[in-house]
Amino acid sequence: MLLFPSVIGSLYALELTVMPANTVHVPLRTSSFLSSQEGWFKSQTDFRDIKRLFELATQNLQDGKYNQAIEIYTRILNIDPSIHEAYTNRGIAKYHLDLFQLAIQDFNMALRINGSDFWALAYRGLSYRELGNLQQAVSDLSRAIQVQPSEAFVYYERALTKALMNSYQDAIADLTKAINMNPKNLDFYLLRAGLYRESGNCPSALQDYNIILRLDSQNSFAYLGRGICAIASKPDLAIKDFNSALKYSPSLVTVYKYRGVAYMLVDQLAQGCADLSKAIKVDPGFSNPNPAPMYREFLKAYNSNCGVPRR
Repeated sequence: MLLFPSVIGSLYALELTVMPANTVHVPLRTSSFLSSQEGWFKSQTDFRDIKRLFELATQNLQDGKYNQAIEIYTRILNIDPSIHEAYTNRGIAKYHLDLFQLAIQDFNMALRINGSDFWALAYRGLSYRELGNLQQAVSDLSRAIQVQPSEAFVYYERALTKALMNSYQDAIADLTKAINMNPKNLDFYLLRAGLYRESGNCPSALQDYNIILRLDSQNSFAYLGRGICAIASKPDLAIKDFNSALKYSPSLVTVYKYRGVAYMLVDQLAQGCADLSKAIKVDPGFSNPNPAPMYREFLKAYNSNCGVPRR
């Protein structure tokens, strides 16, 4: 069999795209903080108006009605531009509309008023990450941790940012802290397992995948990751895990390329070619005019073994 050896090495590459979407972290801040500031308002009418508007805006924010939230927070700031919570929450709404630069402007305003606003720091870090400024993202997330070190999700977000910077060991350390705070969060284990796998530490990755499957026996991402770890040494077991991944998530098309290689390793060439052919058709990674190195290796495996050259 002419399977390119290099494709086996590429199997351990971290695919952040298969991770579940990040949890939306909307602060559960209500208008209660306004009570301590009641004496600052010119009149009871102003206070009651802002309190009512803030509650309505925050409810819209939590319900995902971001444009409505922005409009109401703007009305609040027109009444009193010193309420940093309104800038922060308006920035969060803009973040969720992918208006990252505008969100940063709001977070900057909030932080000028209150330099230790946890949510402004955390979300400004996430906004910088979306804009590709990873160093500034880490800096802001680190400042947020200093302000509120018990929030597990910030360690997770800083870990994800460090992973994008290829600082895997630092990212693993952050994820371990997050897991210690919240040992049932599957996202934390999934990312740490992927980083262990990328670092060549499949035994530790397997421990995390097995923990995930004890918590959620239908977690397709854990079956996929566990299968990738097993593919070189135990391809028959890898196939079983890939089958489970597709059973529980038929749309997880990235599985096909891995299962195709596993079939080839157990000399089931027809099934392997069928899976790789399907992967080439449906996996977005293959549609790029200049595929990533991992995808080029899968194409080489297909062209060498299946007799029908593809680009």
